[in-house]
Amino acid sequence: MSYRLLIGSLMALIALVAVACASGGVETAAQAPQQPASAAAPAPAAPAPDPAAPAMADSMSAATPAQPAMGDGMMMDKPKYGGTLYMAVRADPRGGFEAHTPGGRREARQAIGAVYERVAAWDSVPGDPCSQVLVPWGAESWAYTDPTTIDIKLRQGVMFHDRPPVNGRELVADDVVFSFKRMFERGLQVRTGEAISSIEAPDKYTVRIKTHEPFPLLPSVFFGRYEAVFMAPEAEHPEDGYAGSDSMIGTGAFVHTQYTPGVGHKAVRNPDYWNEGLPYVDAFEQPIMRDRNVRIAALEVGRLDYVEEVSKSFKDRLEKTAPSIQSIPCVNANPHTIVMRNDIPPFNDVRLRRAISMGVDRDAFVKGLFKGEGAILGTTAPFIEGALTPEDFPPETRKYLEYNPTAAKALLAEAGFPDGLDVEIFVGLHYGSPFNEQIEGLPGMLRQIGVNATLKVASLAEYSEGVATWGYGPIGIIRSGVTSGPIIEFALGSYHSGEAPGTNRAAVKDPEYDALVEQMQAAIDPQVRLDLARQLQIRFVDNAYIVVLPAPLDFNSFSGRVKGRLRTNKETFSRQTGLMFSEVWLDEK
Repeated sequence: MSYRLLIGSLMALIALVAVACASGGVETAAQAPQQPASAAAPAPAAPAPDPAAPAMADSMSAATPAQPAMGDGMMMDKPKYGGTLYMAVRADPRGGFEAHTPGGRREARQAIGAVYERVAAWDSVPGDPCSQVLVPWGAESWAYTDPTTIDIKLRQGVMFHDRPPVNGRELVADDVVFSFKRMFERGLQVRTGEAISSIEAPDKYTVRIKTHEPFPLLPSVFFGRYEAVFMAPEAEHPEDGYAGSDSMIGTGAFVHTQYTPGVGHKAVRNPDYWNEGLPYVDAFEQPIMRDRNVRIAALEVGRLDYVEEVSKSFKDRLEKTAPSIQSIPCVNANPHTIVMRNDIPPFNDVRLRRAISMGVDRDAFVKGLFKGEGAILGTTAPFIEGALTPEDFPPETRKYLEYNPTAAKALLAEAGFPDGLDVEIFVGLHYGSPFNEQIEGLPGMLRQIGVNATLKVASLAEYSEGVATWGYGPIGIIRSGVTSGPIIEFALGSYHSGEAPGTNRAAVKDPEYDALVEQMQAAIDPQVRLDLARQLQIRFVDNAYIVVLPAPLDFNSFSGRVKGRLRTNKETFSRQTGLMFSEVWLDEK
């Protein structure tokens, strides 16, 4: 018999702590730099939240940080002001600079992320630039006052950029209420919007959100979202909203000053930034460079200061041709997966799914294809807080993550295929190296256990259409990602039977799994949620709902003149570039 599978990319969005990033980086402990005349002295630490407000979870009541720490103890050069930092974008922003556009692409997000800010930011832990942790940013704190009411306390004295028609006025709670309501009205964050009963401003610096039911995950899934930016109502254009660059007026570290189609963007240092003394660079330019080879070459010769997600082959080249370039390794956020439709034959038989999982030689991918620079995963991206590594699983479950062709053949026979079976793997070979090579190597592995796998290669258009339409039909499965949110609770919750096919791509229908998801997402205590997440991950791997393939390391590469605290987590470089470059400076020596 012949059956079909699909290999897809795992789209991880934002997460909390990168437990599997390689350590290293270029962070430095800094002396206070000599500030330019227009900058004030560093701001004092903001007051802690009102102790009378109930702190119902660690992600729900958060004190604002003081001036962000500069590094973790490595003494290097003294920070300097001045200079222009260069980071390429891949294309002109389709649809302009409107943050409230569904599915906004990186070329727009990176320009927007230099200008706008949100209640919270996905920062990095000092010393681990790959990590992601949610911290108060545009707000100084938030806290639940009862199970269905959360109060956000804004920082006082946060000013919009001094551009007409906003002209540098102060950010107030009414602006945030306007921004959030506009986002929901434009059809973004629908599920979050449905959970909210009201958003109001009880005073100038407080935003109060009420939900229909207790929603302990609201800060994690909403406050740092790309779309949840602070906008000034008067900057909205009657014809195209905030799509034009003249409407892009925020409170961030950089002020947008120029956009030339086909050429790129320019922003300059915000002299009135609330985090006084930052940023250090005078300007931030984003030239448009569509081709990765062009971006690498530009970094190589000093025309760019940063290129994200550089492959190992390019990293090796840069080490030879431009040894001053620094490359920080982070586990790739988009590992491929094998997706089997769990609710219909033959893949509704757990023995068959387990056999396929045990037929994947993960070590061979890491040691051979990735040259030792990769990671074997359990259920989800390793930088999500609470994600288990293979070593964290109990032995009776861990065995399904280990290559064992003998056991896999026995399971195949028990499932009714003693003579093996034919499997067609539906793929799109448009991800580049080493992902294409990983896909191409998979059939040979599976044939060793009696699964006669062949590749059905689709064009990019065919593959994208299959993904968009869920493609049950003769394929029976679709591209999958284990994560659908920035936290473990939503990553694992994607496989609840009540989720739409576009989210629960493997059609998992497991009542026990559903019950654990419901308990996890409703739990107030974060430790209880993590304990439930552990149980869910064990059940996930034990039942082999999908098979997550190993991920290579990506290398975030910086020119030798970039110093200071670097953040290279995916959420920051793709959506919050103002934060990413707020604490770096340029050494022209």
